[in-house]
Amino acid sequence: MDAPAGYAKMTAGLIVNPRSGKGSKKGLALAAKLAGEKNAVVRVLDEFGQLSGHIDDMAAGGVDTVFVSSGDGTVQAIL
Repeated sequence: MDAPAGYAKMTAGLIVNPRSGKGSKKGLALAAKLAGEKNAVVRVLDEFGQLSGHIDDMAAGGVDTVFVSSGDGTVQAIL
């Protein structure tokens, strides 16, 4: 997905923790839609211990905006 003329290109990251929150599966649906997009980095946590590595990878890969689909604990750990 290319940025419209006059707008800077953004690289977005999405972190989904399917085991937290209300279990609505909306984060997983969004992850599936974004999979393969060149300006999106998508990571689904299989276990909470992966979080730090995913954040480091996103920072190293130039992600400038991170979206999170999870519960409060995951969001607090990211902050």
